[in-house]
Amino acid sequence: MSIVSYDVEILNNTKEIRNIVANTMAIYNSALNYVCNVVYDNYNDISTLNNLESRMYLERLIHNTKNNIAKYDFDSKYYKLPCYLLRDIEAKAIGHVSSYISNLNNYKKERYESISNGKKFKKKSPKKARCNRLPSFYKNNMYLEDNDNTIKLKLFTDNTWKYIKFKLKKRDLNYISKINGKRFNPEIYMVGKKIFVKFSFEINDLKLTNKDLKDRIICGVDLGINNDATLSIMDSNGTILGRHFVNTNNKDRLNHLLNKKRKIQRKSGNYKFLGNLHIVNKINSINKNIVNHTCSEIIKICLSYGVDVIVFENLRHKFRRAKKSYRQRLHHWKKISIFNKTYEMAHRNGMRISTVNPKGTSMYAYDGSGKVERDENNYSICVFQNKKVYNCDLSASYNIASRYFVREYLKPLDANLRLALETKASLKLSGTTVTYNTFKVLLNVIN
Repeated sequence: MSIVSYDVEILNNTKEIRNIVANTMAIYNSALNYVCNVVYDNYNDISTLNNLESRMYLERLIHNTKNNIAKYDFDSKYYKLPCYLLRDIEAKAIGHVSSYISNLNNYKKERYESISNGKKFKKKSPKKARCNRLPSFYKNNMYLEDNDNTIKLKLFTDNTWKYIKFKLKKRDLNYISKINGKRFNPEIYMVGKKIFVKFSFEINDLKLTNKDLKDRIICGVDLGINNDATLSIMDSNGTILGRHFVNTNNKDRLNHLLNKKRKIQRKSGNYKFLGNLHIVNKINSINKNIVNHTCSEIIKICLSYGVDVIVFENLRHKFRRAKKSYRQRLHHWKKISIFNKTYEMAHRNGMRISTVNPKGTSMYAYDGSGKVERDENNYSICVFQNKKVYNCDLSASYNIASRYFVREYLKPLDANLRLALETKASLKLSGTTVTYNTFKVLLNVIN
């Protein structure tokens, strides 16, 4: 099972609606933190109960009924708060406090063991943090769907809770309706002046392709600076079936904003000052668009070739040191985001994801001629030892795809057989120097 989410921007965005949403979220989080404090005070009693019993116990502490007088004045502070929203608050408050208490107990245990062994313990104790969450809207009670591309959410306005109509794009609603899986309660949030409704689903994991190695088609992906992504489609015989470059049209805008940000930082020395100019938000928005466009293009290209496995560099490794003028762009480059989103989208389409060691994929030429030299004027171009001029990102994508096949061919072999193959091929078949040429030599030896 996996959880996927889809964020939909509302179209009827006005200042009045923004104020209503902001007030609702403020009231919700204020009530949530109030209940969190109640849970802190009564955690010894709540912790001994199961999930349902703990929520019922908490509700008796804060909510008045005919048969119950609450210990805390929650009802007077948050008058007319919908009962379904209160249930959501209770569940999140118990989870938040339980998480803090668990982290605190783990900290105390770790500290005790360290001091007992005569070691210094510098780790700081976890602190009670303010709980800020998104309000959830229960269907038919806090959330209604209309037929004219609109939804209704119960929000706080005019000193009461009533339904507010939100207009959405038809294509977004059509996409949501096609998702097969358990739908969770939608949530609402704001980013700047934009309002989004977040729909989450629990879907069954699809059966992934499990073809024999000789029948597999893979896609080697190199995430770079000049090119958002460079793709090489390769089969098990080392045949390159396709080469593709994925780019967006807003890179010039991103570079302009990055330069503007750097100049302001240099002049003011205050990073927070940038928030007044909305530069950081604009940069993040562009990066998000780059991520979405890159992932969708990767999946689209892979589906057209019938790809079974998409191969990335292992992003747990540190980024390779880039030319100074490219470091800031590399810092803002969302490689991890692209990998995670592609992982999710690939699994939905039955494709697998694999990773290889990133060291040396761009450093060594795909033809086995050795290390490359980068062009100072064009960082995407490199010169091989045999004076051949080639696209560095494309060469790297060949090497990424080849490392996958080399590893899979060697995986079932023991150490002696691997050594025998290396001796016969007169090449090192593992490590950071594996290239496309290494894979071709291995195929000749095996066949």
